[in-house]
Amino acid sequence: MKKLLLIAVVAAVTLVAGCSNSKKADVDDENVAVKTTGDSISMYLGTLYGAQMVQMADSTLNKTEFINGMKTALNTASMDSLQKMGMALSQQAQAATGAEKDKLQSRLGGMGMAAQYMLPAIEGMKAQFKIELNKAILLKYFKEAMTADKPVDTKAAEEALDKIMNRFSPMPGNNAVDTKAAEENAKAGAAYIEKEMKADKSLKKTASGLVYKVIKKGVGAKPTKDQTAMVKYEGRHIDGSVFDDGQGQVQEFPVSRVVPGFSEGLMLMSPGAKYRFYIPGNLGYGERGTGAGGPIGPNETLVFDVELVGIK
Repeated sequence: MKKLLLIAVVAAVTLVAGCSNSKKADVDDENVAVKTTGDSISMYLGTLYGAQMVQMADSTLNKTEFINGMKTALNTASMDSLQKMGMALSQQAQAATGAEKDKLQSRLGGMGMAAQYMLPAIEGMKAQFKIELNKAILLKYFKEAMTADKPVDTKAAEEALDKIMNRFSPMPGNNAVDTKAAEENAKAGAAYIEKEMKADKSLKKTASGLVYKVIKKGVGAKPTKDQTAMVKYEGRHIDGSVFDDGQGQVQEFPVSRVVPGFSEGLMLMSPGAKYRFYIPGNLGYGERGTGAGGPIGPNETLVFDVELVGIK
């Protein structure tokens, strides 16, 4: 399972397991109407994803290119094709500079957003509830929320989505992401971190709840939210299984576009440092995890070994 940290840059090049090849769909129809239950769910999900992206974006994000990247991912016929396009685009972005680099990274980020969240949601809703989501509507309302002059009322969208989903039960054999799972994962994560801190007195805890271990100190200035971190990393569940190994390569992460706990941890490090992060669910993927069919459960605690290679 690759590239689950970002809604930008490298997340686009590898795709969430469990997503099958999908048929090409026209996602450019902005006049598409909301008619079915699946359409309504698509509308609310698009709104929530768009509002989330607004909160995470920084001044380097090119919204037009980000949306173009999402269109590319949603229109791509197969995961293999999307992975190849993402890898090629990632190489172009690494070689580019200035505004062109921002454009390419933004486009790659859009591909990652679709690959990491939208495509798994589409597959998960179909598998668990036999509900067909509409890619065109997802994209339309994502765009509206992301480009709105004023912040979108996400509470209203969440309540409307919950009201719809409460009418459905998951298909037999599937594990629904629900409040019970979120509570259980949060308790298991808290117990795991407490155990680790008792066993290793070198672990430190920040005010936000991030726990970290300094494996190797670095030298020099620490990255800021407006910078890009060059890192090697491995992400694990608390049972020790690896969900993201970064392919053993140096990856570039805009500090402001990773999950909050990872971002906070990066800003503690200097180049050359190696840290271990223990990220509780509220500083990771939250109560929704990576969505139905995704690899990260609701409120799941994650462990990352991270080496900060450099800063841009």
